[in-house]
Amino acid sequence: MRPPAAELFPVEKLVQVMIETPVPRIAERTVALLNKGVSEDEIFRAATLICAELEPTPGDLLNYSLALHAPLAIQARKQLLPYLSPSDRKIAVVQAVAESNDCARKLQPSSALPATVAGSEQSHLEALREALVSGDIEKARIYCQSLFQQWPAERLWARLAGLAMEGLYEHALIAVGHFLRARDDFDRLENQALAAWVSAQLTRPVEVFRDQGWFLSLNARERLPLDLLASAPSSRQKWLPSEQVRQALLDGTPLTDEERVSKGLTPSLHLCLQKKRMDPVVENLRQLLCWGISLRCLSDAASLAAADLMIQGKGEWDIVWVHAATTFHALRRVVPLLDENEALLSTILGTLWVSGFHLGFGQGSLKPRMPEANGSTSDPREILADLEDAMEVRDSASATELATAYLRGGAPPTDLKRLLARKAACNHSAHIVKYTQAELEEYERSTTPDRWLHLVAAARYQARWVAQRDPFYLQAVEVLGRRRD
Repeated sequence: MRPPAAELFPVEKLVQVMIETPVPRIAERTVALLNKGVSEDEIFRAATLICAELEPTPGDLLNYSLALHAPLAIQARKQLLPYLSPSDRKIAVVQAVAESNDCARKLQPSSALPATVAGSEQSHLEALREALVSGDIEKARIYCQSLFQQWPAERLWARLAGLAMEGLYEHALIAVGHFLRARDDFDRLENQALAAWVSAQLTRPVEVFRDQGWFLSLNARERLPLDLLASAPSSRQKWLPSEQVRQALLDGTPLTDEERVSKGLTPSLHLCLQKKRMDPVVENLRQLLCWGISLRCLSDAASLAAADLMIQGKGEWDIVWVHAATTFHALRRVVPLLDENEALLSTILGTLWVSGFHLGFGQGSLKPRMPEANGSTSDPREILADLEDAMEVRDSASATELATAYLRGGAPPTDLKRLLARKAACNHSAHIVKYTQAELEEYERSTTPDRWLHLVAAARYQARWVAQRDPFYLQAVEVLGRRRD
């Protein structure tokens, strides 16, 4: 049940206020709304809807990125709220409003949603898939919106997730993961609008990047060694140490600089398969499936392999590692809604995809080489203070070492998680927010002893980028009368 303030500030009014707020007054007005009793949920709801009803002008690559990332960052920011103090929660809400305000100033309204189209659910799905393959945004929006008008939303979000996984559309899959979780926050018409936005993200990359020669359409499954499915027995309950499984998934030969695609993330998997660089990985995966390995064990190991990319990878590929982790995280979020065969296929696809990142960008097999615990201090509070200092000066090597020392020393992870969440949620960078939220949730979900690597990966990434102070953070701390930490 929504709080009484929702009656005084319905979503339509909130949307109008947030759009019309001058940039220098975003923090002031947002904090005023919160103090009047408008809930954080209502503001996040309005901010998401603002972004979902806007689109970039054709050919505008800079604002294409804004349109793509803002709704995802808003939803990721919302997921970080439980880790934050009351004042930090307000700063996170200010950042969400700033993102929606930025979209309203730079993007144009989407075309009106079309009327319902007659036909069965299956015919709608086939028409939607055809539109996605051809990059027909308008047709995709028509059939997506019509599906959400006529059939249960939960199942349709899962179908959209399947289409996103089928073509490895990273951002669309992340969006489905977020909106699937938040579907009860929106009414039916709003879910339709969000679904139409997702369908545009499934098609727009075809339109925007078709001429750049690296984007692949809905054909990922056709290129996979699908005979792996026959390797899996009906009972998959066996477990192995995640480090052992991780090494099995990375046992291939990396592409050379000449073979690697310089732009884009998706083709790395297909190039590795095409050039036979993943044959050992495929064979290892076949043996694991024949042995009866649990899908949970397999996906836990693949998720840690994605974290390994950030911890041990080269800094110039940070954005690649972010996409590997956030997309696999989204895949794991939607797999429980799929039937048994779809869940198996999607897990295999995602696992090979993470391996493709390692081999496609020159990593190959990663031998465990985490730094030893820092012996300079044993007080967890001092280690955390040193870690925050390292993050402020962008010393990622020290941040990695200190986060490792903190966790290996047996200190409870709660304070470290709060530090990471605060640094991310109060920052305006969409990638920092999305990546930190994904790694925190992967830590909570994982059952492996080395799950702490997710927190180390988040600390390392934040140390590279989080020190920048944006104007909205500075506005918020001034309004709240807080020290600028």
